[in-house]
Amino acid sequence: FFFSKYQYAIILISLLIVFFNKSTFSNDLSGYIISALSLFIGLFFAFIFTLFDKYKSKYTPEFIAKSTEESNAVNKKNINFYKKVSYLTLYAILIAILTIILFSLNLIFEFEYPKLNFLDFINTFNCLSDYNYYLTLFFVSIYQLVSFYFLFDFLLMTLYILGAVFEYLKGEY
Repeated sequence: FFFSKYQYAIILISLLIVFFNKSTFSNDLSGYIISALSLFIGLFFAFIFTLFDKYKSKYTPEFIAKSTEESNAVNKKNINFYKKVSYLTLYAILIAILTIILFSLNLIFEFEYPKLNFLDFINTFNCLSDYNYYLTLFFVSIYQLVSFYFLFDFLLMTLYILGAVFEYLKGEY
């Protein structure tokens, strides 16, 4: 399977938000999300630079060559931590940038969304006479679903990063 169980839960939550909430997107919500993600991107870049600086200053080739077998195991654990957290943080940054782009489209074009309450849609569904309406409804639903998926996936990656840091600190102290 391509997604983890947490990502399937994110997809389900996104579907519920898109189909059962009448006003999923607003300009205010988009602005708040973009601002929050921009702050997180800045914090994550500072975190990556700090990790990279600590890694480069501590694990020089001379330091690793002088290490004993016992300290090599600790060094390997620390190096794996730096790699894991760096990759997760960079992935979270990429997701945040993609989410900012998706939510910015809402601000730039100021889409007029048809009301997407799924229960109302089922009650008023007579026939497929208005193809444009249903096609617009389909693409808007997909756009909102993808936007919310990436937003929640960013939150999941942030939790993974915090978990990895907590696990490392728990082992250190």
